[in-house]
Amino acid sequence: MKICGLAFFVFWAVPIGVTAVASTSETTLTPDGLGPVKIGMTKRQAEQALGKKLHVEYPMTTDSNSCSYAFRADGKDRDVGYMLIDSRIARIDIGVIPLRAKILTSAGVGRGSTENAVRKAYGKRLQVSPHPYGDDDSWHYLTVDEPDHKRGIIFETDC
Repeated sequence: MKICGLAFFVFWAVPIGVTAVASTSETTLTPDGLGPVKIGMTKRQAEQALGKKLHVEYPMTTDSNSCSYAFRADGKDRDVGYMLIDSRIARIDIGVIPLRAKILTSAGVGRGSTENAVRKAYGKRLQVSPHPYGDDDSWHYLTVDEPDHKRGIIFETDC
């Protein structure tokens, strides 16, 4: 089974989100974010950090305090989607469309890695659960929770 999607989830007292941020590289996923974009940033802060505008393509409602989805307006990194909740980055999804860039976690796994590679990389920290939309028992969520239980990374297999 191969990883088909990556998401970094942040667990707050407000709605659950997904995100990612770089420690040393724009393509390294950590529980804090991806590249210069960090969880909790406003859309404007994320645009300043990227040096590029974000274009909201999938507003869930017309209410500005709702959930929406944004991508870089210049078309670069279209496989990275930014979910905004209450106008803040709440989640970053990797592999929204077919992945062009190789984005890996700090443990060296990412989209296209095998489930066994993820298990080996994270060991006992990894929790395996059935994928909620899976067609059979081979679809899984592989979750790595941070020790403080406020953030984590979710890998999806065979979707």
